[in-house]
Amino acid sequence: MIKISDDKNKNLGIKKIMRKNQVVLLALALMLMTAGYMNYTNNHDNENMLLASLGDAKLVSANVVNDANILNEVNNAVVDSNNEENIVKQNNINKENQIKENTTNETVETNANIVDPNAPISNETNVENQTTEEAENKEVQETSAKQADDDYFTRSKLERETMYSQMLETYTKILENGNISSEQKDIAENEIKNINNTKNAIMIAENLLATKGFENVVIFVNSPSVNVVVKKENLETEEVAQIQNIVQRELNTDIENIHITTN
Repeated sequence: MIKISDDKNKNLGIKKIMRKNQVVLLALALMLMTAGYMNYTNNHDNENMLLASLGDAKLVSANVVNDANILNEVNNAVVDSNNEENIVKQNNINKENQIKENTTNETVETNANIVDPNAPISNETNVENQTTEEAENKEVQETSAKQADDDYFTRSKLERETMYSQMLETYTKILENGNISSEQKDIAENEIKNINNTKNAIMIAENLLATKGFENVVIFVNSPSVNVVVKKENLETEEVAQIQNIVQRELNTDIENIHITTN
């Protein structure tokens, strides 16, 4: 009986020990699980912190990149502005140089056109000057000759008019003289009439000749001779006939009494 009790006591002791061991093992398991959980939690927190740090780093890096880009853009804008300013300045300088060059060229051209009176004259220039001078002299001579011819016809007509005026004045005084005879009076009246008729006939003949192209012509009557002076170098036969017909008809004279000369 005592032996059986001892066996039971041993079994009970063994069971108690096993239970204690199970408790210890369970505690150890719980401790391991707790430690693992805490380790996992710490690792997860570390990963989050690492990710947060990487995010901040990326943000900072992005900001740095953006700031660098802005700085580069500002620098590029400054450079472009400086380049534009330099281009404008260069263009202004080029324009000023072009204006100076044009002014210099105009001055040189003007100076080239100025003739130095002390400079030696070339043979070609002498010939040109001589030719020009001869042409001017010829023109002056022709003008003088034309003026002299015009003066001749004007002067001749004036002298003729003066002669007729003096003759009319003389015969008029004779008529006013009460001591003259009737025969002398008749002679004076006839002479006055003839002079006036001759003056009118000459005026008509000269005007008709002018319409035929003989602008400068003067007629002198010294009865029975009639002298006609025409401004022309040569007269054609037809022109001579025109002059004779007009003078013969208006002055009532014969053709053989008409003398035509040129001036």
